[in-house]
Amino acid sequence: MGRVPCGAIVRLECGKEQQLLKRLLGRSHDLTSYGYRGRWRVPRHPKTTLAYADQWSEFARRIGLWRKPKAARPTGWAKRA
Repeated sequence: MGRVPCGAIVRLECGKEQQLLKRLLGRSHDLTSYGYRGRWRVPRHPKTTLAYADQWSEFARRIGLWRKPKAARPTGWAKRA
């Protein structure tokens, strides 16, 4: 349980709607995920929305983060012209 299927997560601290919870809790309220869950007694609170996670997943695929690295050529081999 790490993502929310709707467009926004409502912060229980201030009621604002966000797509990403973790970073904003630290900046705005000086809380960690554990501190937030302890304060509000939420066992496992989602930290991102599906739309946000899918957006970054697509970006990572586009720039090649999930590609396997190419095998290194053994040293001493000459390049073909």
